[in-house]
Amino acid sequence: RFGVSTMFRPPLRTVLPSSDMSTMVRCFGSAQLSQRSELPSRLAARTSLHVQRRWLHAAHDGKKQHTLKLENGLPVPVLGYGCSFGNWTDSSKWIGFEPEAGWAAIPAALRAGVRHFDTALFYDSQRVLGHCLGQAFQRGELTRSDIWITTKVGHPYAPHGSNALGKSLDWTNPDIDIQHEVRRQIELCLDELMLGYIDMLVLHWPGQWDTKNEASNRRLRKEVWEVFEEYYKLGKVRAVGV
Repeated sequence: RFGVSTMFRPPLRTVLPSSDMSTMVRCFGSAQLSQRSELPSRLAARTSLHVQRRWLHAAHDGKKQHTLKLENGLPVPVLGYGCSFGNWTDSSKWIGFEPEAGWAAIPAALRAGVRHFDTALFYDSQRVLGHCLGQAFQRGELTRSDIWITTKVGHPYAPHGSNALGKSLDWTNPDIDIQHEVRRQIELCLDELMLGYIDMLVLHWPGQWDTKNEASNRRLRKEVWEVFEEYYKLGKVRAVGV
């Protein structure tokens, strides 16, 4: 998701006050990197600090946002701040999503100049993101057009998610009306974000990960995509993807 940063190779420099940098690393960087690359914790923290500085500098140059043009002509900021806050490595504590970490991390990202946020219905962080953006809108610091929101629907059932709230999909249920469920999830995203439209809507997962029924997954993906196109034509979604 953040691989575009390698295109810029910017010089390493601090673009955040130290307090904001440490907040973002604590809430996002070190936990993610230590999980994915299994680095020792101190090395992960140093590495994530390097990564945060690199992609924050690459994301903007003063007030200019580096963007890439999508097929429909929309300019998308090349780097986004992931909002899947949580603990996935320390088994002595709660394992799962921790959206409350966003209350400090998201404002720090905004102060750093980040304007693209990547979230998902399954992350439980959309409401926090929506409130933080709303406060910036209220203060006159930003307008809706300054921000790019990528969010995702269609995540399969997983034990650490808010499944009882309907934030996951049971792709294996032969009786599922998946188009109805996806419409409901899109509307829930808009409600939680407190926004009138989503910049990019993405299918979180292309089927059930523990099934080999490729024909069923293919049929359901087609039905999901039809709903995505429906919302794209309505203007509630500006771009769609997988």
